[in-house]
Amino acid sequence: MSAGLVVGVNDGSGRVSESASAKMQVSTATREWNSQRFARDQIRGLVRQVFMQNVPQPVRQVIFSGVGPEVEIGDICRLVGKALTEEREAEVAIVRVEPGLLERCQESLKATAIPLEHKLWLLEGKRCSGNLAPAGDLYSYLGAVRAEFQYSIVLGSPADSNAMMEAARFCDGLVLVVSALHTRRAAALQIKRTMEEVGVRLMGTVLTDREFPIPQRLYRSL
Repeated sequence: MSAGLVVGVNDGSGRVSESASAKMQVSTATREWNSQRFARDQIRGLVRQVFMQNVPQPVRQVIFSGVGPEVEIGDICRLVGKALTEEREAEVAIVRVEPGLLERCQESLKATAIPLEHKLWLLEGKRCSGNLAPAGDLYSYLGAVRAEFQYSIVLGSPADSNAMMEAARFCDGLVLVVSALHTRRAAALQIKRTMEEVGVRLMGTVLTDREFPIPQRLYRSL
């Protein structure tokens, strides 16, 4: 994962604001900055503010999606999942799905899941044995994940794809991952507008691929 990882979270007003830990770290002298500690703090802050909000409807299933195919989200999702297991002592699934290509199992999903760490599992959308049902019912698949795991993190396709928007509608919200090296501001803003039009909730943003000093225009504008 990039050392220059910064997160922003939805403050409830519809805007995504810089996390408190980011503000604190930005003011720290460069010689005192530890990239790994900074990344862990950012991930922990994201987990607490996305999954631990005091709201009537608990947040249990969130999709992560990158702006463009060049944006890597796998490592971020794994770090978020690990932090969530530590914060909640709950079983967490990282779900990799390809809408339209799912195989729905009649057996437990956990029976086919790949263990990653303590209480953290990886579910591949097409890894399934036993009695199979026809593919394509994304809502039922994500519902089955909810039934077996307290929390789930969905690795979405690129945010500008119809498949991602379809998947995001079935989740509690979406975290958008942007790259300082690859993401254009106009593309990120267009995706935000599309999300608003289809009713997908933006939970926060993650900025990757940047060393300090970090320009804040990308995620402050979302």
